[in-house]
Amino acid sequence: MNPSFHVESVVFAAMGLFFMFTGLYARRSQQTRAQRGVRSKATLIGQTPSRSGLLTSMVQFSVRGGGQITTDTESLVEAGRYTVGQEVEVIYDPQNPENADFATEKPTGIGFAVVIGLGFLIVGTLQILGYLPLFEQE
Repeated sequence: MNPSFHVESVVFAAMGLFFMFTGLYARRSQQTRAQRGVRSKATLIGQTPSRSGLLTSMVQFSVRGGGQITTDTESLVEAGRYTVGQEVEVIYDPQNPENADFATEKPTGIGFAVVIGLGFLIVGTLQILGYLPLFEQE
């Protein structure tokens, strides 16, 4: 076991931690909104294609105490699942009403971020410990 390592090893481990914590934070945010969230009827007012081929949806809804909120949902959805003008149910954080999502959809990419982060963390850690000489130069 060689304790000297390359900077790339630390970068891999740091990227792993970043992706893992980002995924776990998103999951926690989703759980908090589901527990404390307020449900409301919303109108789907627009959809925008994302890089993944899915759609980001913009909704407009009324919050308790009055007021209209227009925001993008966190979930990406397949084309054709919802249509512009359709009434949908959203769940929003009463402390931050712009943090809203479809009540029936789960945010995408959370598990993927954690798995990718774990992979980067393992590779970086093994490299730091000298068990995986990926960046060795001859």
